[in-house]
Amino acid sequence: MSKIDLIEKFLAAWAAQDVDGVMGLFADEAVFVASTGPEPGRTLHGAADIRVAIEPMFKATAGMAFAVTGIWGEGADYFATWTLSAPAGSASAGTATSPVKGIDHFVVAHDRITLKDAYRKVAA
Repeated sequence: MSKIDLIEKFLAAWAAQDVDGVMGLFADEAVFVASTGPEPGRTLHGAADIRVAIEPMFKATAGMAFAVTGIWGEGADYFATWTLSAPAGSASAGTATSPVKGIDHFVVAHDRITLKDAYRKVAA
């Protein structure tokens, strides 16, 4: 599988909120830097910690539309841009939390994601 195919598969699992699908593409020793948290962001080390963190993320964004707008990269470094939007007519549609634009930096080694570093923009 090419690295682009791996990132596409990962993002499709993320969009489907498929925890097992997402986790199956992370390396055991992966690092995930979430876009929110106390650092700023929150750095998670290892698949077990990442799983515990993404389950509530998926619950918080249930029903929202995740759309990939671009993927590119070279060597081990890849980037994906995306949007996350609440459905039209929902309580969150058009609020400061929707839509969200983001970019993820991925590092890929041995057909697994070893780093996912997420950045996002929201309306003020």
